[in-house]
Amino acid sequence: MIDLGSLGGAGGIAGKHGCAVNNQGEVVGHSELLNNATFHGFLWTRRTVMQELGTLLGDYASLAVGINGGSQVVGASLDASFNPRPFLWQNGVMTDLNTRGLVSVNPAGLYLLLGDCINAAGEIVGLGVTTDGLHGFLATPNNETGTFRLHPKECRSLLLFRPTPGRCSSGDWRFGDDKRNGLALTHCAVVGSDKR
Repeated sequence: MIDLGSLGGAGGIAGKHGCAVNNQGEVVGHSELLNNATFHGFLWTRRTVMQELGTLLGDYASLAVGINGGSQVVGASLDASFNPRPFLWQNGVMTDLNTRGLVSVNPAGLYLLLGDCINAAGEIVGLGVTTDGLHGFLATPNNETGTFRLHPKECRSLLLFRPTPGRCSSGDWRFGDDKRNGLALTHCAVVGSDKR
């Protein structure tokens, strides 16, 4: 076991913990800052130890929850009222996935909330919202244009699969292992139904 350390806080607001690890042993998560004033996402590597990822411009806090083998990180940046915006962090830069022009195709008109997982191909699974509620999405990158195409999933409860081993649950969102590409938005459930 390795003590990842902290960004200066004691863990009183949102804790200080890792959320995901990639095959290189790089860890992402979040930690309080000095005096537990707020919390920010981090990237931990053996070389750099804990690196603060910051927030999107004007925001208060952030969570880093997914990482791929290319050290691309996804998560959410939160304003002072805890309204989330999803981010992609790569090469030291945090980008809002709702940035105009970054998403070239968005047939459902989703406003994105959270980037949850990212695989080796740079495909991102997360959560978004429309006027009729919460939805899952898969964002596939176009490497030639640097944009993403959104594939909304019409459901209110879904299974998301991470590339990290083990199983955990968080509220109504269930996570597990995917033996294929390390990322899948594979299953929707009707609200109030046990059938998956």
